[in-house]
Amino acid sequence: MADFQTQEGNRGKKGGIIRKTMRVDMTPMVDLGFLLITFFMFTTNFSKPNVMDIAFPAKGPHAPTEIDYRNQITFILGKDGKVFYYQDEKSKLNSKSLIPISFDHFQVAKTIEAARAKAPKQDFFTTGG
Repeated sequence: MADFQTQEGNRGKKGGIIRKTMRVDMTPMVDLGFLLITFFMFTTNFSKPNVMDIAFPAKGPHAPTEIDYRNQITFILGKDGKVFYYQDEKSKLNSKSLIPISFDHFQVAKTIEAARAKAPKQDFFTTGG
């Protein structure tokens, strides 16, 4: 709140001049400022939510439930930058069925294209890793 203070000064015999000074307490204003800041922070949207379309597999009698191993190729990353791939059933996976290739993107692309060319249904060809 506001507070008035009076001071008397000596000015001759008539009496002193009375000076009034005003002191304003700013504590309630600081509280009000923080209340306004928190109100606007809670009522403002800082970022709009992003919507992303997700493509789910097709449902129905025409959708394939299992992908043939000849229509897929799987890459495995090994130690020291080694890359292996296999194109066989998962039950037959062992260290001898893994084929090593270089990590060069041209070599990986050639491997994928060669496997896709040999696939019986190229529309359903997938890569995994």
